[in-house]
Order: sequence, then C-alpha cells, then structure tokens
Amino acid sequence: MQGAKIIFRDNKCIVAVSPIISENQLNDVINYSDIPGINAKSIKRRCEWATTHKLLEFVLGETVTYSYDKNGKPVLNNRNEKISISHSRNFCAVIISKIKHAGIDIEEPNDRIYRIADRFLTEDEKVWVDGSPDKIEVLYLIWCAKEALYKVTDLKPDFKENML
Repeated sequence: MQGAKIIFRDNKCIVAVSPIISENQLNDVINYSDIPGINAKSIKRRCEWATTHKLLEFVLGETVTYSYDKNGKPVLNNRNEKISISHSRNFCAVIISKIKHAGIDIEEPNDRIYRIADRFLTEDEKVWVDGSPDKIEVLYLIWCAKEALYKVTDLKPDFKENML
C-alpha cells in the first residue's frame, strides 16, 4: 500500500498510518481486492473505508474485515486482536492490540479547534494551553488523548468533566 507505514510495533501492539486513497484508486480497490463492499453514499467515506481495510491488510498480511459492536466500536471479524481506527482529512490510522482494548485518534491541526476548546478543556488544561508557546499543538494533544481514551471505554464520558 503506497505511503502506508508502521510507526510503532512491539509484541503487544502495532500502530500504522496511511494517506487516504483517492477516488481514482477507490475503484481499483473495490474491483481488485477481496474486501467486501461498502454502502456509504459519500465518496469520502468509501475512500476512508477502503483505506482502513487496505491498511489492516498491510499490517496483518491478510485481508480482514471488521464490523461494529453495540457501542459503535470496530471489531475484527474472525480474529482476537482489538482495534481502533481514526481518520483525518487526509490520513487513516489504526492500532491493533493483541491483549487490551486500544484507542487512537489523529487530527490535522487547524484553527477550528479554538471554537470547541471550551467544550473539552478543564480549567487546569486551559492554564496549560495558555502557558504554551504552541497553543494549537497542545490543544490537539489534549483532544486526541481524550478521544483515544473515549474509544477505549464503553462509557460516554464528558470530555470536560470526566477526563483530565
């Protein structure tokens, strides 16, 4: 898979990232692979879906499928590993864990984070952000950490009130 990289691997876990495939590449993936079809109406969602499947295939060395559990979390079909998936505008990331549930989140920084910051920052975190020379990086660090933790739990925690 072009551009796919394993960015972390040990005997318990693998993290990989890949650029989202283009609309032109989508037809090749659908027509020339064993990955089951997708019903998403949006081309963007179909490209994300295809990229996720191809990235999982790249990491695991075989075609795999996944479904979603009752909480909306992805679950590999016919395998025991735990997975988490994240998409940003141009990238897809997966984490595959052999022993524990895992969460991953990736984002491509932009100024929109400032508009929602009050919804997820605690007062202590606001102080941390305000004191940082790179506020947007710290905001995204906090957001991604909370999003990844959210993906590990079956609860629906309030990012501001229940996560630090």
